[in-house]
Amino acid sequence: MGWSRESFGLEERPAVWEVKNMFITREIDYAIRVVRVLGKGGKKTIDEICQDELIPRQFSYKILKKLEKSGVVRIFRGAGGGYALKNDILDGTLFDIVTAINTNPLLSECLGHGYDCPLNSKDGKLCGVHIELNRIQEHVFALLKEKSLRELFNQEPFWDYPRDLSRDLSQDARQILPRL
Repeated sequence: MGWSRESFGLEERPAVWEVKNMFITREIDYAIRVVRVLGKGGKKTIDEICQDELIPRQFSYKILKKLEKSGVVRIFRGAGGGYALKNDILDGTLFDIVTAINTNPLLSECLGHGYDCPLNSKDGKLCGVHIELNRIQEHVFALLKEKSLRELFNQEPFWDYPRDLSRDLSQDARQILPRL
């Protein structure tokens, strides 16, 4: 008999998953979208950014401020003001945007500098879970650094979704990803 969630006394997954913590947060997703729309060139207003990338206005100011602080975006104040990318940020990567928003992205707190895991042994052996999470994190970081933003934003999508925001894209994801 095969493995099932029920055999371990686990509840069935809900139809809509509630995601509480993500490595790529909504804020990072919106930051990537901001860079994408500004990467088309020129100066954009907050309204143009929000409309073009479907970003709620309340998030956009905070994100743009973080992107400015990290040197990604330039803010033009006053009448006729707006936002533009600084220099050649499009030669940067997704990792640059992730770290502009979250300066210390970690899959787990146990991967943080100075974290004292109680499961590490006294003879210096690291916890096996820590080692595996670190390996996964290194792969994720490498993938985020793999393509320039210019390459990413100019590539053709590998499948087309209609721009119908009412569609539940998670249904498609569940068909593509293996189920436990």
